[in-house]
Amino acid sequence: MSSTPPTFLIVGATGQQGGAVLTALSKLLSEGHNNATTPRPKILALTRSAPDSPKAQALTSKYPVLDLTVVQGDTKDPEPIFAAHPDIGSVFLYTMPPDEEAQALPLLDHVHHIVLSSVDRGGDAASWENPTEVAHFKSKHEIEVRLRDFCTQKASQKVKYTILRPVAFMDNLNPGSLFGPVFASMWSTMPAEKPLQLVSVRDIGLFGAKALLAGADGDDGKWSNKAIGLAGQELRFEEAREIFRRVSAGQKEMPQAPWIIGKGVRWVIGEVGTMFRFFEEEGYGVDIDALRMQEPELQDLETWLKESSKFEFDGAA
Repeated sequence: MSSTPPTFLIVGATGQQGGAVLTALSKLLSEGHNNATTPRPKILALTRSAPDSPKAQALTSKYPVLDLTVVQGDTKDPEPIFAAHPDIGSVFLYTMPPDEEAQALPLLDHVHHIVLSSVDRGGDAASWENPTEVAHFKSKHEIEVRLRDFCTQKASQKVKYTILRPVAFMDNLNPGSLFGPVFASMWSTMPAEKPLQLVSVRDIGLFGAKALLAGADGDDGKWSNKAIGLAGQELRFEEAREIFRRVSAGQKEMPQAPWIIGKGVRWVIGEVGTMFRFFEEEGYGVDIDALRMQEPELQDLETWLKESSKFEFDGAA
């Protein structure tokens, strides 16, 4: 085993998913989850902000257990990043609309392991075959296929992928902006009997961190060239509201904008309407029971509310 520390590039390190990966890496490494024969990895936290900005600099103090360096760059133009850091071997990557392919595909020739956060599109098999009519789902499907085909072509060079396919984020419900109540309002417009699968961003970070560490340690076959759907619970809207009431000991209701606002957003913003029709007509398809057997710490909504959300529940159960 090489004595050279592996180097991980974490895209969007100051965002939700990149930050969750850093948090999980910090926890796992402090608990000794990396292979004892593998040196602790170097972490490059990629941000579009200047490395000396307050938000970027806060990363180094937030994760003292990590050998972390903040770097500025854009995955659409990755050459300067890799010229300055040629030892990067693995990348945690997620993309945001628009131009998602342009954010991902330029990385393919530069690393040996890409951990991609994508989206579930109806379960393991369906996700490979079903781009859906949702524009940003289609973009992620295209990236997945291109990544899989590239790794197949480079198999002799041990180039590999791990694709994570999360469902709707529990974190969409968080307080602090209008989006949480509006997301709840849109969810409420779905048929009462139709459930929605949800996942904690914390768990996306946990799976992303484990995939990176496994790749650096040589992998046990569980992560290499695998696509993994991520969901912590499947709930109808009224079930989610009841869980919120229970966690708050009956003191609060889940924040929700008026029902008509949810309908209006679905109508005015075409892609949002298309996405919610996908939820209603096809839906996510993660095997949550099987995933929980793989990761017992997987959060359901109640656990997320208590442990990871930004809600405060005074005197809650």
